Amino acid sequence: MLFGLRPEARTASFAFAGTYLLVSALTDYPLALKRVIPFPVHGRIELVSTPALLLVPSLMGALKGGKERAYFIGLAATVLSVYTLTDWKADPRA
Repeated sequence: MLFGLRPEARTASFAFAGTYLLVSALTDYPLALKRVIPFPVHGRIELVSTPALLLVPSLMGALKGGKERAYFIGLAATVLSVYTLTDWKADPRA
């Protein structure tokens, strides 16, 4: 809503945000609500979500506008950057 995206793009964005929040809340690291998902598995989920950030909105028709396309490309680039910069084999509690 902050960026004035089309309804399809907002729906896709909220879906990804909710999913990411859930995965983060259940990942085995200090800020988790419940430590169910091993940290390396969280990394694999993040890696898979990168192409999904472009594919799902495309299938929903959410990438029709230039602003929407830039938004999801930016999200995908951010997630890929975080994935690349994170040591997924490290013990996050150490």
